[in-house]
Amino acid sequence: MEHRRPLRGVAALFLVNGILFGSWLPRLPEIRDRLALGLDEVGLVLAAANIGGLVGSALSGPMVGRLG
Repeated sequence: MEHRRPLRGVAALFLVNGILFGSWLPRLPEIRDRLALGLDEVGLVLAAANIGGLVGSALSGPMVGRLG
């Protein structure tokens, strides 16, 4: 029963990420226009967010191992 708690946490994380991404993506043109960004700048922001997620995922394991 104890192994279900982390599984539920991961499931909740994916659910929240999916909801946030699903509600943010359709508004991307409006956000781009409001911030006066070009397509290349929006692409860089999206790429930086993805790279940050990958780096964060790679570092989270060692941090949990170190900090508990």
